Amino acid sequence: MRLRDSAGEAFRNVTTGMTRPVTLIVMLSCVILACAGLDMRQVWGIEQQADAYRSSLSNAYFIKAEGQVDPRSCGSMRSGSAVQGAGALRKVDPLRFALAQNSPVNTYEVSPGFIDIVTGGTGSRGSGGGIWLSQNVAAKFGLSAGSLIETTTGRMRVAGVYPWQEDGRDTRLGYAALVETLETGTFDECWVALWPPHDVSMSLRRALVFSSQSSDAQVAQVNYTQGERFDPNTAFLTRVTRPLLLVPLPLCFITVFAFCRRRRLESAGCLHAGEPKASMVLRLLMEYGFCVLVAMLVAVPPVVIVSCLTAGRKGAGGLLVVSLLPVLYFALLGVVAGALAGAVSIREKALFRSFKQRD
Repeated sequence: MRLRDSAGEAFRNVTTGMTRPVTLIVMLSCVILACAGLDMRQVWGIEQQADAYRSSLSNAYFIKAEGQVDPRSCGSMRSGSAVQGAGALRKVDPLRFALAQNSPVNTYEVSPGFIDIVTGGTGSRGSGGGIWLSQNVAAKFGLSAGSLIETTTGRMRVAGVYPWQEDGRDTRLGYAALVETLETGTFDECWVALWPPHDVSMSLRRALVFSSQSSDAQVAQVNYTQGERFDPNTAFLTRVTRPLLLVPLPLCFITVFAFCRRRRLESAGCLHAGEPKASMVLRLLMEYGFCVLVAMLVAVPPVVIVSCLTAGRKGAGGLLVVSLLPVLYFALLGVVAGALAGAVSIREKALFRSFKQRD
């Protein structure tokens, strides 16, 4: 039997309901939706946990040794592949606004790169230099990036505003002003933010000028509330729903194999009537291959829509690649394997036995 004849016979079996396409398509769609949806939800939860960890600055660490930090050695850590920002900090005389001289603002000089830590690279920046104010200070005095403010030391420009939530992080910068300065002299602290988090104790200690005081300095985490360590790679690889990506393979195999065996009387009759075994196998592959393709077309749009609504257009792509594509692959593989195994297991000599055992 030619390929065209096999395709025509497969088309007639599908359209007349001999294949039971509706039932099979519904079953396969449910398998794809359930497995992909559950894993996608778990992956999205890990991404949210990682975002919360970074936004709370739990991925930032510092070492404190007054007058013992070399700003150049501290800033050199920015060249690391996992480092998002690194900079030194030292406290200076408080800043006093001309209209509120009795309300001094804690002020710190910071080396280039420190601002990237407190803003995460998302802080609004005005043109030119100036001071950086915490969100609390800016809100109290009605200031924003680019504003000019009179102080007891002269007029200053607000270079930007950085957020500093009360979520357990170091409170010193919650109501403060930061002044970017050159990497000259010594500083009191060295800060570094990195992703994914890892042990940076040795790197931070290299930023210290050796002395008895610096040798006793300890590394601290900016925010402990989200845990001491969070490894996104380990969380992703050990997620509970990861085995669900393989579930479509046995489920689809068993389902399609059962559908093939249910039609063993019909298929054995075709073999007895002279249909070649290869043509019969090809015909069943076409029928059930068509069903799984339709099931994919039914299941994919809801998964795409939900992923876009959940993670947005930018984040949806990663979710679909991680959760949906493996499920589709193993579902297709299971259907093909099930159809092959079911078709090969049918023999012409079993025709009369199948006839006696028919429902």
